Amino acid sequence: MTPALTIGSALLYMWALIQSLPFAAAYFGGSYIKAIVWAAVAMAAILIAGAAAARRLGPKSFLLLLVAASLAVRLGWVLWIDTPPVSDFKDMYDAAVRGAGGDFSFAGNEYFSRWAYLVGFTLYETVVVKLFGASVLVLKLLNAVFGAATAVVVYRIGKACFNAYCGRIAALLYAFYLPNIMMCSVLTNQHLSTLLFTLGCGLLATGRLRSRFGWLWIGLLFAAGQIIRPLGAFYVVAAVVYGLVWLVRRPENARRTVLLARLAGLAVVYFVVLQLVGQLLIGAGIARYPLAAQEPYWKFMVGLNRETTGGWSQADTDYALSFPLGSVRDEAELTLLRERLRTVELKSLLWDKARLLWGADDASAYWSLYQTKQAQLQADFNRAERAFYLAMAAFGVIGALALLRRRAEERGYALFALLLVGYAAIHLVIEIQTRYRLDMMPAFVLLQSFGIYTVHQWMQTARQHIPNWRHSPWKKSRSL
Repeated sequence: MTPALTIGSALLYMWALIQSLPFAAAYFGGSYIKAIVWAAVAMAAILIAGAAAARRLGPKSFLLLLVAASLAVRLGWVLWIDTPPVSDFKDMYDAAVRGAGGDFSFAGNEYFSRWAYLVGFTLYETVVVKLFGASVLVLKLLNAVFGAATAVVVYRIGKACFNAYCGRIAALLYAFYLPNIMMCSVLTNQHLSTLLFTLGCGLLATGRLRSRFGWLWIGLLFAAGQIIRPLGAFYVVAAVVYGLVWLVRRPENARRTVLLARLAGLAVVYFVVLQLVGQLLIGAGIARYPLAAQEPYWKFMVGLNRETTGGWSQADTDYALSFPLGSVRDEAELTLLRERLRTVELKSLLWDKARLLWGADDASAYWSLYQTKQAQLQADFNRAERAFYLAMAAFGVIGALALLRRRAEERGYALFALLLVGYAAIHLVIEIQTRYRLDMMPAFVLLQSFGIYTVHQWMQTARQHIPNWRHSPWKKSRSL
């Protein structure tokens, strides 16, 4: 299964590379050559940054610089860009302000009845507002902290799964990837949930399932992530699949039994915590429904909307709201879903959805700069994002192909290949938005970091065969 996963991730990176090129060219006057040139410049900049970080800084110095720099750039962004809450972000923030005043009646309105899983993140915002006042700036500053913390976690995972070089370059790319920075000024639940899910995956990938209580912490982190953003079930399934494949290949029967029990315990902890939290909130009168979507067919129905290429649809929203919430609305949505399965050209739709999700420019510039004084800078930031996304996709192809020589189960990075491939597969049939790529960015940068390391090693080998190549940034790195 591991070679198949690695090949699958290689194909995904290649798909992202090919499909993002025309979108990138649109920001360079329609010129594919200019897009490729700027992507090459981005690749060179990444290689130089990686070599410099490897040569010049010890482990402690690097971590300090990583935290300081990633925090500084995010703090600078949220202080410069005054993004007002809009759309769902505004609904959750307004509800949090009411909740801080003791009014939780919002949980019974149409919005939170449909998307009851958003109550968890809204309550997080409620606590922040209660402690610090109704200022969006504090929430944005916390986003910056979560982003910087995730970069540190990515570093730890990359170092454990590959080597220190990969850990450093993956952390740097995560810390300075423009959409990660720009979205800090947006009150999205992605910042905190990504940190929690990445922590859980890091524990799993680095072998903590072998420890006595590692399974407990992984289950708790996935449950906490689910309370903030409804992706927990995806991570639990990925963890179980990864664990089963890993365990089946182990010869020690006794040890296998223990690890299987811990894997089951992980899933049990996840589901029990969610049930307990949901019932406690309902009992306290804070929530009206369990923390789960009350329209199970919505994302599938929208995901097969040909007119929006699987994106959010106002027409679908109006259609759903014309029926009362519950079994009647479920049946109406299921009816439309079945109709689309019969009438829509699925191959064409799925192709276009995959092309948009993995190839189109990230929507972070829109969400961050919308209704601000800097709105005119969207094209400039998109141009930079396109160049670096192309570069990372190219390194991803190299890294995934290079990983075919290694035993992924032993090093843990098969988990991240599984996450990428699984995430891509699921979004073929459910609603898509390009900002959803940010949920998988830790896995995306971790796997492609091995491609950067591979090219770095090629450069080292070339240096040894070229006399008089002195003072090069590719000079052999000292021990990390």
